[in-house]
This record gives sequence, structure tokens and C-alpha cells, in this order.
Amino acid sequence: MKERLKKAERIRVVREQLQRSAEWRLAALAREQAAIEDQRRALLLTVADDLFGPMLLEQAVKRLGRLATDAEQADARKKAQEQRVKEEALALKRAEHVADEARRDAQTAEERTLTAEIAEASALRGRRDASFT
Repeated sequence: MKERLKKAERIRVVREQLQRSAEWRLAALAREQAAIEDQRRALLLTVADDLFGPMLLEQAVKRLGRLATDAEQADARKKAQEQRVKEEALALKRAEHVADEARRDAQTAEERTLTAEIAEASALRGRRDASFT
């Protein structure tokens, strides 16, 4: 029983690490999306500027197209990662449930062993007490 408990605990710890890792990747993707949006805003401000806007229009349009493509790809990666985070959270919950079950089973087995030892000691003591009379 104790081996099962140790194994379940190791699996739970690994699942926690995988969950955290998935959440970190999701946060990194959110930062990537924010950076793309910042670049888009800066480019639009530059184009809107009366001084340089007309000269940069063709390049700005190309760059905005690339930024739109990057934003779509980042959004798709983020959605996939959000799904991964959900899956990892469910796997962690399952691992926690298995670890709790293993913990209860180990505790029950230990209680059974202790009860058997107490019963055996009591029976031996009963025989010794009977031999003194």
C-alpha cells in the first residue's frame, strides 16, 4: 500500500508541474499577443502622423498584413494552449483523487495491522493472566 501511495504522490507532483508549465506557456502567449498589438498600434500612429505617414504607407500596409497574420497565429496557439491548460487541470484533479484514495487505503491497511497487533497482544495477555490463577 505504501508503494502505491508513493507512486500516486509522485504522479500528483508531476501533474502539478505540468499544470504550472502549461499556465506559464499560456501567459507567454498572452504576452506575445500584447506585443503584436503594441506593434500594430505604434505602426498605425506612425502612419497617422502627417510628417511621415504618406511616405511609409506602402510599407505600413505590408507590415500590418504580417502583423495580422502573426496575430491570427498567436490567437490559434493561445486557444490550443488554453485547451491544454484545461486538460492538465483535469489530469491534476484525477491524480489528486488517486493520491487521496491511495492515502485512505494505506491508512486503512495500517489501522487493520495495528488492530490485529492489539488483538494478538490482548489474546496473549489473556492466556498469561489465565495461567496465573
